[in-house]
Amino acid sequence: MLSSKEITKYWIAEDWGDLECLYAEYLTFSFASHFHEGFAVGVVERGADVFDYRGTKQMAAAGEIILFNPAEVHTGHAADKNGWTFRMLYIN
Repeated sequence: MLSSKEITKYWIAEDWGDLECLYAEYLTFSFASHFHEGFAVGVVERGADVFDYRGTKQMAAAGEIILFNPAEVHTGHAADKNGWTFRMLYIN
């Protein structure tokens, strides 16, 4: 569940072939194990994301790019109490 200080914006960029886009600022929200049907490509803008991927714990800090292959299970949450901000593109 999102806290009142968390922001999520999702939209479809029709002029880019219906590209799915996400902008989020999370403090306490955690993604449970999930996967995407297509590629998920993103960048961490602030803070850091800690996630389980391919059986290992990974971290992506501000300025780093994240790439999840289709159908690969992963999680995600802030590395610390300051949260994280990121943008993602979902490419089917």
